[in-house]
Amino acid sequence: MNSTFKSIIFTGIGLAIFFAISWLFISIVPYLLVGGLIIYIVVKFRKYFNNKNKGSNNQNGTETVYESSNVQADYYNENEKVIDVDYKEMD
Repeated sequence: MNSTFKSIIFTGIGLAIFFAISWLFISIVPYLLVGGLIIYIVVKFRKYFNNKNKGSNNQNGTETVYESSNVQADYYNENEKVIDVDYKEMD
């Protein structure tokens, strides 16, 4: 076989495979979009109804609790002894 003829055959086969995969992808995408949309809607409805049921049982959903702490006084204790360290530069 001539190398030119062989390259034409491989190019034709490659294009045929490319177009077959493209056609398959384009024909499947609408089904995937519809399926994804249905799953999204079902999840949103389930989440809405679960939150609605939980909200009716608990009238006071969240309470904010503030604790006073004296973190700065604990961390920056000025009565502690500070150790001063001199560093020697090494070459």
